Amino acid sequence: MVEEETEGFVKHYKCQETWRNDMDKHNANLCILRILQKHTDKDHALTQQSILRLLKEEYDITIDRRSVKSNIEFLQQAGYEIETEGGYRLITRDLEDAELRMLIDSVLFSKYLYAKQAGELIEKLRGMSSSYFNARISHESLFRTGFFRAEDEGKAG
Repeated sequence: MVEEETEGFVKHYKCQETWRNDMDKHNANLCILRILQKHTDKDHALTQQSILRLLKEEYDITIDRRSVKSNIEFLQQAGYEIETEGGYRLITRDLEDAELRMLIDSVLFSKYLYAKQAGELIEKLRGMSSSYFNARISHESLFRTGFFRAEDEGKAG
């Protein structure tokens, strides 16, 4: 009985490993898209090696170099504008940097939001762009300079 249970566990475990490897392959295109959204813009590209490293670091997914290319081609066929010269970069986004900046400024200057609400909304907006855009955004300085009233902190949310 114990041998049968152990054997069943081994089969189940191997099945899970196979399933995980299959899911890695199927999810790789979505993870690559997210990596391109987060780490590239029109001025900054990623190499295949960088994408492979980020897949492993951020998603614990390991695929081969050829799979990166085929996943990029799949994303391009799905309508994503990805430039491939000199590395891979996502060109078009749901919101352009100027639009995100305008929305963030609108949130910052809204008199209807508490500081906590504004901060949470700004973080969501920042998540829609690349790390390079986020490095240029310094809304935190407005909190430090007292733009938002101290009594607003913690009221809403």
